[in-house]
Amino acid sequence: MESYLLSTEKQEIYIEQARKKITFDEWESIHTEYSFKYSESQIRQIIKKAHFKEEKFYFDSKKYFCDVLMTKR
Repeated sequence: MESYLLSTEKQEIYIEQARKKITFDEWESIHTEYSFKYSESQIRQIIKKAHFKEEKFYFDSKKYFCDVLMTKR
């Protein structure tokens, strides 16, 4: 499954943990999610293979769901 948001105005956001500023144009689609089922170790392997750097894992209270913040190496 994929999810998107649509920026209804030109805007700039700052992601503190990644120390990154991002600008979105008016009506620009923002890809927010791919939904797959992977173990934590599988996710780490994917991150490494894609040459990204793992910044932080965000789990729900039961560890059934996870968002991962990654940055480009």
